[in-house]
Amino acid sequence: MFLAFLGAEVVKVEPPGGDKTRQLTGMGSAFFPLFNRRKKSVVLDYRTPAGKEALSQPVIVASAPGGKLHTGAGSGM
Repeated sequence: MFLAFLGAEVVKVEPPGGDKTRQLTGMGSAFFPLFNRRKKSVVLDYRTPAGKEALSQPVIVASAPGGKLHTGAGSGM
């Protein structure tokens, strides 16, 4: 949530049928919208072959403000 507030693109992976907190009522009805603000959601069923394949792929991608960092960045300083 905090990374999303700082401008990061945050993707939440949910099971088929979605996050169970989406259906909370009463005092719990604010839980999902409160803790998932500014996040994108995708559904992944890890029990299927396609889901297992998608889960095995690296999904963390990061870049630094102003450009990409690479080995040796800043060595000319």
